[in-house]
Amino acid sequence: MKQLSFFFLMILASFGFLSGQSLDDVLANHAKASGYDHLSSVKTTRIKGVTMRGTMEVPFTILTKGDKIRYESDMQGRKMIQVFDGTQGWFISPRSGEVREMPARLVQMIKERSKLGGPLESWKEIRDNLTLEGKDDMDGKPVYEIKYTRGRGVVTRFFIDVNDYLLLKSSTRMNYNGRDLNRLVSYDEYKNVEGVMIPFVRKTRMEGVSGTPGQGARAGKRGTRQAARGSDRGPAGGQGEIRFTKVEFNVPVDDNLFTKESLTGK
Repeated sequence: MKQLSFFFLMILASFGFLSGQSLDDVLANHAKASGYDHLSSVKTTRIKGVTMRGTMEVPFTILTKGDKIRYESDMQGRKMIQVFDGTQGWFISPRSGEVREMPARLVQMIKERSKLGGPLESWKEIRDNLTLEGKDDMDGKPVYEIKYTRGRGVVTRFFIDVNDYLLLKSSTRMNYNGRDLNRLVSYDEYKNVEGVMIPFVRKTRMEGVSGTPGQGARAGKRGTRQAARGSDRGPAGGQGEIRFTKVEFNVPVDDNLFTKESLTGK
């Protein structure tokens, strides 16, 4: 009996050890496959691309220097500019032409657009909030599922390809105005830019915004998985697509481009 109890204790101990190691292994392999270590030598970036709005293509340019970001887009001859100096952000209102302070939501949006390493680039900083949920299947591909628990009940699930360890999709469950939503992002058409694997196509879909109420926002883990798997099929909610056409590292970038004054011309 003692030997049997000892045997089960060893199994439990091994399971706990392997679970911790498995998460770190998956994250470390993901970081290596993505080339995150090369990002430490990147001081500036210039990204050109288009945002798809229905059938319309809106060209944009993103400049970064450290934590500073400048986003420019041209919609049917109207230029839209947003700048973030690392602390504060400003933008030109497309309606009034006035320079206004950027709300936190908009700051987060341009940070996500300009982030080359992906959501898990800084995984060591959020390690305590990550758990490995096991393996799953997504569009015929085996994936690791990693759960990221943040504040205010926001949960993101990352789906990493078992074979090449690149991020395929993410699914973020949130509550907006009392309604459960899933923000689904797919990462496609990876290209190697100076050792960094960058998804040149990112498709975003909000389920539960329109169409069948609550679709893709089913309660529980199973619903989130189903939403992520079926994100490219069925009635769409809010959706969009960003395509990079060119990514350059360590190009000359003037610090003045990230100031409020660069918008006013004063």
